[in-house]
Amino acid sequence: MTASIFSLLVFLLFPCATLGGFGDDISTDNADNRFSNMGQVYKEEFNVTFGQVRLELVVQDTEGIDELWVLDFQKFRFIQNALPVEASTGDLIQSRTGECSSVYEDSSFPVYLSDDYFQNKSAADLQTRNLFTEFLRGETVDADGRRDNRVIFEGELQTFFECTKSDASTSIWEVTTDSQDEIEYRTKLYATNVRPKVSDSATGGISFVQSHIELIWRLSRTAIGKFIISSSAILKPIFEYAIVGTVYGPDDKPIPTLASLDIRFITVFDSSTHMVVYQANSVQYTPENGTANHAIDTVVQTPSSNISTTPVCDIALDEGTGTVLQCNQVWDFKFIMLIDTSLASNNVPVDASGEFEFLYDTYSCNLVNNETDVDSCTLIVQDPAKVTASITIQTTVLLEDAEDDQITITLVSLRGVNNEEFSVANARGVLHKEQVTLEVKFSPALLRADYTLKLMLFMVCRGQEYADDSNPDGCFHANLEDRYVAYLDAQLQLSSETPNVTYYTSSDLSQDFLQPLESQQYVELTDGGDLRPVPIHRSVFINKALSAISDTYTITTVYRLEEKGRKKRTVEDFPYYYEPNDRNIVLHHAVKDNRITHTRRVRAIDDVIPDNHGQAFPFGAAGCPKNAIHYPNDLECVCPEFSYLDVDMYTCESVMEKDSPIGSSDILMPNFFLYLVTTLLIITCLCGERLS
Repeated sequence: MTASIFSLLVFLLFPCATLGGFGDDISTDNADNRFSNMGQVYKEEFNVTFGQVRLELVVQDTEGIDELWVLDFQKFRFIQNALPVEASTGDLIQSRTGECSSVYEDSSFPVYLSDDYFQNKSAADLQTRNLFTEFLRGETVDADGRRDNRVIFEGELQTFFECTKSDASTSIWEVTTDSQDEIEYRTKLYATNVRPKVSDSATGGISFVQSHIELIWRLSRTAIGKFIISSSAILKPIFEYAIVGTVYGPDDKPIPTLASLDIRFITVFDSSTHMVVYQANSVQYTPENGTANHAIDTVVQTPSSNISTTPVCDIALDEGTGTVLQCNQVWDFKFIMLIDTSLASNNVPVDASGEFEFLYDTYSCNLVNNETDVDSCTLIVQDPAKVTASITIQTTVLLEDAEDDQITITLVSLRGVNNEEFSVANARGVLHKEQVTLEVKFSPALLRADYTLKLMLFMVCRGQEYADDSNPDGCFHANLEDRYVAYLDAQLQLSSETPNVTYYTSSDLSQDFLQPLESQQYVELTDGGDLRPVPIHRSVFINKALSAISDTYTITTVYRLEEKGRKKRTVEDFPYYYEPNDRNIVLHHAVKDNRITHTRRVRAIDDVIPDNHGQAFPFGAAGCPKNAIHYPNDLECVCPEFSYLDVDMYTCESVMEKDSPIGSSDILMPNFFLYLVTTLLIITCLCGERLS
């Protein structure tokens, strides 16, 4: 789908100071009807694949008309008294345009205005300018007398990013968002149609019509903690969070190749008389697969390596038996990471995965009134304990024009007990009746000041096929006995065309089994009451079994952007236009081989603010334990009488063969667990009007 360059934009006619659009009849404002017969300029492609950007513009030349199209990243009147076409001579002057314009040479009147002026040009022919690499002359003229010429840039993103205006110092790109997780740059590509006031007079002056298209370069990042382990059997690490942020240079501008990374984890020492201390300068980072395209650039913060100032022990009873005192310590690290996105493809996350290793010395200490007496601590001479944390920083580069921009929802975390992450490859299975937390965020970040995410639907169904494009309605197509609803908003309204129009409301799910969420909310504050740099929507649910046998389930969620209670900013308050209307959007995201692929329907960002936005993903389920009975009406797995669940073996064991670790009241109807092996994650956005 092509995007017309003049949509929703203003066109200026000089010197008459009138408004018009490409191809509009403006004869009432212009006595000589100079621009009544005019073609268009529109974007055919703006994309990046493995670091190579392609920008292709169609420039329509009208046969028999003296005209020139100037493509530039600055206004035609960037220098008031030095226009690209000199009024006194009619000459075209290259140096009065930006270094990345389409004007590659000086030319005299009326040569540059002729139909034959635009010819095929290679990169070698265009070396006087710094961007466009090819001109292609259209082979035919259509019925309206127009020839579709093409102006193309194909090269590295950095080349495009280094473009400046004709003053050789002002970047064509403007920072429009620099939130913690997202950097957004925009530029305006101006298309100016220039025509002489008097066709045979070089000194008769020129007039022109100008429009622009906004191009977006957006970089967003998410940090995911894959796993954390310890080399010591009695020192257990628990991952708390990994937070990625934007790094700024001395000029306070964001640096896209760098990212800050905050890591927090807890160590639990299975003793109240022992604690650990971080070894100074011991942190090591190893990129996954030995690749060197990402690394630690700077170590910003590490815990103290002094026993007197190291993180203190929080003495607490263990969660298992509730009888053993343990030492819990909290560890905070902060790094600046070098992230290479030179091989990025449009809207496809690039994973910078690697392992952080931290070394710890162990001390023996006295316990006084349930507090560690650090003055009594002595170093235990032994090999240091090693804590290894695997972290993935996902970086997504989006190249888009403002007409095609749209809202995306990104999975931030899907985690279980001890904050173990399930959205990564080779994660452990989700347990039956385990509490699971799902967190998502939305982009563009610019809209977060005025909108929140409202959950409309949370469904689970049996079958991976309900996350495929062949079933865009997701779990709505599953049989009633193969699905359940965890949350349903009474105002839910969806429609799809698959192939006929189908409408869904909350009443269509009134007969579904209800397994309510534990909680759901849009979270804008930290636990300490401060504003979160990146707000999220958090849903907490208890996993339940839909079948007794191994199978794949799909979770479908639907969200809607909801305006905040305070007065909404007007369009004029935004640096770019965001004007909602009543349309819907379809997004598809699929994680395959640890990469997310996207199939997105072209839509304008201002069209999709009021839409429903969602996601769906499948996960493997092992079914009930051997010999257990599945009760579908209750979504339960129950072992036979006088048997219990052996969690390690995942089997029902007779109490006659082994003493049951659970009370007698649990023998007949114990709480059993269902291992869910996550092997594939597919996120499909379900939306309002069209689910395809």
